[in-house]
Amino acid sequence: MRILHLGDFHYKSKNAFEQRKVVAKLIEHLKTMEKIDVVYFTGDLVFSGEKFDDFESAHEILFLEIINNLKIKKENIIISPGNHDINRVECSDVFLSYFHNGKSIYNNESLNEFCALNTKDFESSLTSSENFTKYLKKHFCNENDNCSSLYSSHIREIGDLKIGTISVNSAWISSGYYLDKNNLLFPTSFIKEAISNLKDCQLKVFIQHHPLHYYKEFNYIEIQNLVHQNFDLLFSGHLHKEEISTSYNGTNGIYCNTTEATLTFDRNGEIGYSIINIDINDKSTLKKERGIFIQKENKFIDIESVIINVPCGEEKHKQNRFRQKIIS
Repeated sequence: MRILHLGDFHYKSKNAFEQRKVVAKLIEHLKTMEKIDVVYFTGDLVFSGEKFDDFESAHEILFLEIINNLKIKKENIIISPGNHDINRVECSDVFLSYFHNGKSIYNNESLNEFCALNTKDFESSLTSSENFTKYLKKHFCNENDNCSSLYSSHIREIGDLKIGTISVNSAWISSGYYLDKNNLLFPTSFIKEAISNLKDCQLKVFIQHHPLHYYKEFNYIEIQNLVHQNFDLLFSGHLHKEEISTSYNGTNGIYCNTTEATLTFDRNGEIGYSIINIDINDKSTLKKERGIFIQKENKFIDIESVIINVPCGEEKHKQNRFRQKIIS
């Protein structure tokens, strides 16, 4: 199975002409490669979430081109919101201070309780995500998907296998008033609820915009445990730089991939993409294909692929070796 990982498009109407040209070069490059099965886009589709029409314009420039030219089913594109997809006009500094002062929300229990009560305050906290959520439900939510302002869960069939994905709104309380790093929060009760929807899936994927360590410490510890113990792959963005890592937690190994900025002309970042090749029958070895955009040459080029070994328990390692011998 081949997964294309993109992120951080940062659509601006004034940059539309240049972004169209780079998307065309990306499509031209990807058409020479093996077929993509699934696309994960990890946030910041637009530069500002203030206007719903910007999401529609970005969709036409990026996703419609991918769907039409790479022959990828629309339902096999799964996205998460980023901090730029949030409508910051709707972010109240007074309201956000409630989350950041450490008095009202001080552990996972108090955070989960706040979200479970469905008060007017909780509903108000979702207002800044309304444009993204409206866009998500219009284009990328099937009738069997669970799509809300805070998370969405998706089950897709690739061949005879089920792929389960949870997309989390890590930008829920991201506003620009506070630094995101070590300050974000997400209710762990919603992650547990979403995990229960994926129990029959052979591959489980967790996607969000921010790296996990951007959550507050008490929140980060539990979210990390939930993700590492229940998922095979973790995709994120935000950094505009490529990062890859693997880890082993309890009974499960996980591969974590942070993609370059896709078509974002950030002088400190990279324009590029990642393709993850995974054999669902043996998830302990992956191949990552990479490409970057060379502006002077106006084209994408391949850079050396990377083979990643995901740590696993001794018994699972033996099973994988035995399976490889049978296949040989």
